[in-house]
Amino acid sequence: MSISNFESFDPVDRYVNEGINLKAAHLSSEDYQKAKKLKAFNSTDWVWNPKSNLYDKVSESVHEAEEHEFNPNETAERLKRREQQNIERYRAAQEREDAYGITYYKYRIAVDKIDLQKLKLMTQIHLLKQKYKK
Repeated sequence: MSISNFESFDPVDRYVNEGINLKAAHLSSEDYQKAKKLKAFNSTDWVWNPKSNLYDKVSESVHEAEEHEFNPNETAERLKRREQQNIERYRAAQEREDAYGITYYKYRIAVDKIDLQKLKLMTQIHLLKQKYKK
């Protein structure tokens, strides 16, 4: 068996080929057509934006929201558990006098608080959609 029979194992090659970057946030119509020929291409990852005349990358969180029923109570509990774990890890890092861990978990706790705020807003959006049957 010759080397030419092997597929590339370079992870970048799966997402970047012929100058098309599937990790990009936007693709022109021409690049979108080229991208459709790539192995790693998934049409559900892209949506046409008529304002910019570009295809926009759809975030994974949007896919998750579409696939699962919105349950704010369950999500809030999960986020609070994650925040509590990060607080415990922060305290442990303080006890160890681990400068990296202290800073890292301080940032993680801040992200947890932002996620809880985001959940409140997403809940309001969900209720608004239900109210107007959208």
